[in-house]
Amino acid sequence: MEWIFEDPVPAMIVGGLTAAILGGGWIQTGRQPLLYLMIAVIIFTVALVIVERLVVTQRERVTDTLFEIARLVAKNDIEAASGYAYSGAPQIRQAAIAELSLYHFQAVDIKRNLNVKVYPDQDPPKATADFNVVVTLGTRDGFISERRVPRYVELTMYREADGQWRVADYAHDDPRRGWMVDDRP
Repeated sequence: MEWIFEDPVPAMIVGGLTAAILGGGWIQTGRQPLLYLMIAVIIFTVALVIVERLVVTQRERVTDTLFEIARLVAKNDIEAASGYAYSGAPQIRQAAIAELSLYHFQAVDIKRNLNVKVYPDQDPPKATADFNVVVTLGTRDGFISERRVPRYVELTMYREADGQWRVADYAHDDPRRGWMVDDRP
């Protein structure tokens, strides 16, 4: 049922079609109850869309965290980006700083195949994410500049006591892996 709070399109389609059918029935027959039902369906659909916008699910929080990390990396704010390392995995913070500080980033673009799964019943709550990303970067010494590098990324995240999602493990691989249906969970 969480899907209701993550995507307004199903509510808009069902509500719009139902309102159109009721409106057509009202125009054909002139029966007032159909008009009232149509108005009620429109109000209910608008309410569902508003509720969808107001409720932020854990999957949306994880997604927002990933885009925030990408934004920080694109700004070359490696210290802030590495702040999203899980407290129980200090080696991840060190590995991220060591790897990211080798490059000067111009852009980080998370692609549409982002797949996030949340496991709220685990202790601490866990999330996994896999996606393709294209980064535009250069080396710090200037030897390489503005090179577009596609990668496939897999992350494991845990929710800290403060409610923030943080990266506990990550790996990146050949970008074609993100296109292979058999590899996807």
